[in-house]
Amino acid sequence: MMVYWRTPDGNATLVYPALCAPTIRILLSAIEKRKRPCDAGPEAKFAARVRHEADGDRCVRQCRCRLWGYCRGIASPQWVRVSLHDADRTRSINKGDITVLNIAPHDFVRLGGTPDELINLLGPLAPLAGTWVGSKGWNIIAVPSAGSEPGDTGHFTLIVQQYVETLTFTPVGAPVRNRGGAVDQFVGALEYEQRINDATTMEVLHVENGLWLNLANIVPDAGDGLQADPPPEFSIGRSGSIPHGDAVLALGNATTTPGGPVIPAISTLPPDAGPSAPLGYTDPYLNGSPNVTNPNLALQQAIVGQTITNTTTITVDTQNEGGIYNIPFIVGHADATRMQCTFWIETVQLSPTQTIQQLQYSQIIDLEFHQKFGEAGLITWPHANTNTLLKQ
Repeated sequence: MMVYWRTPDGNATLVYPALCAPTIRILLSAIEKRKRPCDAGPEAKFAARVRHEADGDRCVRQCRCRLWGYCRGIASPQWVRVSLHDADRTRSINKGDITVLNIAPHDFVRLGGTPDELINLLGPLAPLAGTWVGSKGWNIIAVPSAGSEPGDTGHFTLIVQQYVETLTFTPVGAPVRNRGGAVDQFVGALEYEQRINDATTMEVLHVENGLWLNLANIVPDAGDGLQADPPPEFSIGRSGSIPHGDAVLALGNATTTPGGPVIPAISTLPPDAGPSAPLGYTDPYLNGSPNVTNPNLALQQAIVGQTITNTTTITVDTQNEGGIYNIPFIVGHADATRMQCTFWIETVQLSPTQTIQQLQYSQIIDLEFHQKFGEAGLITWPHANTNTLLKQ
């Protein structure tokens, strides 16, 4: 590993060899004691996992993969970078315990950027960064009844639950480069972690992690007269992993408009039970809250009376050149075949001087199980989730 320093002019690069375990311990000890790492000893001239604040008096430990640093004697330093590549030292110039290497920028991996750079990199996903909490969630799912077999034209059980949720988005912090020869794609990525608990019992209902991706940045790599590819048909991606045994890739697009969101009605009723389905077969959907048949109604009701000045709408669908991969048990018993999801990121005006960020979403996953009545094929059961969350 090589740690190097880029000066404000962008020309000089200062590199320090891999930090040994004792040095790292000294650095972390200095952080815990709120000292500048340069005061911890000569072997700690470069501070891994440390960012020097502008006041010059304290250092703050960063998350484990963002390596920042501060070194006494370097005027106006910007950031520390890290590479796992071996460096060619044949053209190095030694200056005491600092080494200046003539190394091309692409030999290094940049692990951080300024806030403005992150916003540009993430595009319409940038407002998601942070932690969101909501307690107005609805989970509506039909599952095969106990004792039923995959080939049955049989009974189902409808589960309706209200839930609370914590949804966290963390910027990856650097563009992810997809090399394509004449053109490269620089992906802006947000890691996300979702945790859902039953609103009454606080039982864990769902956990999920993955990435939201801004895919819009495609640029020429090198050469005269090269043109960037046209914008991709789908500029937003979501990849997720669910412990039921599912992996999801959904693609779509985003728009930003003034005013509030346009939230359509949706239906959780199975659209294709077959021509000879028994009378009243789907009555369980009609005997509960109105939110069961149209859970988006809860989203519409949540914003009644609010002054929403701006909305970013993000819609993704696995049918947009994505897909869902499931473990064999899921495929054989209740196959997840499609996911559609819409996020509405809203700026809510509380007063002339105060706004808050609000996130609403509606998601439907199609499950297929039980034979249709009177014709071939499986019944499609929309599994819906909706919630309204506030940024913390």
